[in-house]
Formats: sequence, structure tokens, C-alpha cells
Amino acid sequence: MLKNMLPHVFDRPIAFHRILAEVAGSVNGGVFLSQAMYWSNVKAAADGWFYKTSQDWEAETFLSRREQETVRRQLVRVKVLEEKRSGIPAKLYFRINNDVLLEKLREIVKTRMAENANQDVTNPPDSHGEIRTSNTETTAETTSETTQDISYDQDFAEFWSTYPKRPNNSKAAAKKKYILARKRGVPHVIIMAGVRDYATARNKAVADGDNPSFTQMAETWLNKECWENDYSPPADVKKEPVATDGELFDLAAEYPGHIGSYGVAQKLLADELSKGATIEALCEAARKYKLFCKGPPYENRKIAPAMLEQWLKFKWREMDGYEFCTVGPDRIKTVRPKKAVT
Repeated sequence: MLKNMLPHVFDRPIAFHRILAEVAGSVNGGVFLSQAMYWSNVKAAADGWFYKTSQDWEAETFLSRREQETVRRQLVRVKVLEEKRSGIPAKLYFRINNDVLLEKLREIVKTRMAENANQDVTNPPDSHGEIRTSNTETTAETTSETTQDISYDQDFAEFWSTYPKRPNNSKAAAKKKYILARKRGVPHVIIMAGVRDYATARNKAVADGDNPSFTQMAETWLNKECWENDYSPPADVKKEPVATDGELFDLAAEYPGHIGSYGVAQKLLADELSKGATIEALCEAARKYKLFCKGPPYENRKIAPAMLEQWLKFKWREMDGYEFCTVGPDRIKTVRPKKAVT
């Protein structure tokens, strides 16, 4: 029975190249990127976008939702993966940035070639023309350490020139931590993606008046693996318009009706002020409305005033179409429609 089951269990294996894990910064990332490249070739539209659900990714890669979010965030950070939401209801679409991916692969291959070239250097001959021999284990260990330090010089120089400036930042200590991170298998492109984001965030903060000393020491930043952090600025929060209690009380003193809810009235007042109205104009409209509701003494009408909230929503701007006037023997003020200008 087991023999019959095997073809069904192993029907669609997922293979990935180790270099993709270097680009993505992890094995999980390499698996995800490999599968994304597959679907980019098989399922993508003409513009490269393809749609897959979290359940689809898990079924194919066995990566949990949280693991998917981690590798997606990392791939987006290094600009290899692009994401967008589209449609109703919104669906998450993906696209591989082939130009960026190719550049990352070139960088990794170039670094490997440099390391291999350094490892191929042999000991110089002795005075008799013979190749000097030494303890194999010691030589290999020493050569490896020297090669690592030499091959990382250029990469660290790029890191150091990008890292945000701060007082008393030890370059030597930072280089040691950088080399340790690289020896643990963290790709240079991953570290650089993180440090660029951090530098952008800190440089903006310092320009806005923040103390440069609040920038982390480069040694600490590397030791804490802060390239994994998300330094994207928070989404702009739309500020609600605000009206003060005094402004609401001033308007209520002129208004002939009642306030149903102070909270609602204050918010509606704030909305009108945010649209360009002034409290003086609103109070003037309230005085007109008071006379409009009462009517002049020689007219037999009395209009019940609306609640302040309704007046703010629908009525107050109508008062612009009315004017104060003085009529009758006692010169009582009243409100009447403005005469059209001909």
C-alpha cells in the first residue's frame, strides 16, 4: 500500500536554488521566492501580476500565514517582490521584479567569485623553490578568516557610508559585528536594505529636530539584527476637525432652538469651521434665524426652530439669502429674502 501511495505523496515536489535563499535572507524566503517565480511564469498576466491566497501558499510551501508575512515583508523590502490589492472584494496580487532579482543574483555571484579567487591563492615557495607546507587544519582556518575579512571590506564600506551619523560610533566594533552577521549567512543585500530604511527614518527624524545621539550605535544595530525591523513611516492619520467648547457656547447663546447632543453639535460645528466658515458668520446666521422664526409683529406666524444639529446640517447657509431690515412704526428688526440684483 505504501508503494502505491508514494507517487501521490511526491507528485509535485518544490525545489529551490540555494542562491534564492541568499537573496531572500532565509530558507523559507528561498522556497517562497522559488514558488513565486514558478507562478510568475505559469499563471501571471501580461504585466506580470498573479493572484494567490494565503491558503494556496500554505498548501504548496507548508509556510504558515505568519511565516508567509515574514518572508513577503523581507522580499518587498529588498524590492524583489511587489504586492498590490485589486478588485472588489480586494485580492492580493504579486509580481516578481525581474530587474532587481537579476541585479541581486549578480551581486551574490560576484562575491562568490571574489571569495573563490582568494581561496585559490597558495603559499609562496621557499628558498629551495619548494611549496611551503603547513598544518592543513591551521592553514585552512587562517585562510578562511583572512579571506572573509578581505572579501567583506568593500561590503562593509558600503554599509558604513550608508549608516546614519551619530557621535562616538565605533567603526571597528561595527565591522566585527558586520562580519559575524555575514559569517552566520546573512546576505549583504538584506543588511543594506535594512540600513537604508533605517538611515532614511533617522535622517528625517534628525532633520525634524531629533537628537542624533538617539541613533543606535552601528555595533548595537547589527548585534540586534535590526535589519529585520520595519522602518516604514506610519500611515497618515486624518485628523478630525475640532471645535472648542467656547465656540459652541457662543453659537448656542445666539441660537433660538435647543441642542440635542452636545457631542454631535460640536462635531458638526467643527466640520463647518473646517470648510471655511467662521464662528462670527455662524452666530450672525443664528441671529437671522431667530428673527426669521419669530416673524415681525405685524405678521401672524411663528416657526418652531430646528434642533441646532439639523440647522448646522441643512439650514444655516440659507441665511446668507436673507438680510436684516427695519420695518413698521416701531422699527422692529426682521429678516426677509434679499432682493435680486438686476
